[in-house]
Amino acid sequence: MRLLLLTPALPYPQHQGGALRNFGIIHMLAGMGFSLTLVSFHDSSAAPEASPLTALCETIITVPAPARPVTARLRELFLTSHPDIAGRLNHPAMADALRRVFAQSSFDAVIFEGLEMAAYLPLVRALQPDVQLIY
Repeated sequence: MRLLLLTPALPYPQHQGGALRNFGIIHMLAGMGFSLTLVSFHDSSAAPEASPLTALCETIITVPAPARPVTARLRELFLTSHPDIAGRLNHPAMADALRRVFAQSSFDAVIFEGLEMAAYLPLVRALQPDVQLIY
């Protein structure tokens, strides 16, 4: 079974709760024999090729985490009805990466980890309408 995991941050190194959780999920799924593709935001301190993720995932694609100035956050908070976290990682570079991934592969399920990644639910549904979405 082919799974795509979308994470708000590269789950290695495991220095905070989200990374610990997501690394544990990846480790468990890989151990069960699933074929994993990981698409994640990253900062410059994380190098996926130097991590144990390469032994667990068939493919790892990273996108630089977007900068989000305080002014943009305040504008969204006060001028829209959207929660701040919902738009935090909504970025064209991630949408482009997902389009490339789906142009090359299809998946049995897509796992969205974190509220920040929910912004990509409609795009994933449009790219592969029959895929099982897990959030």
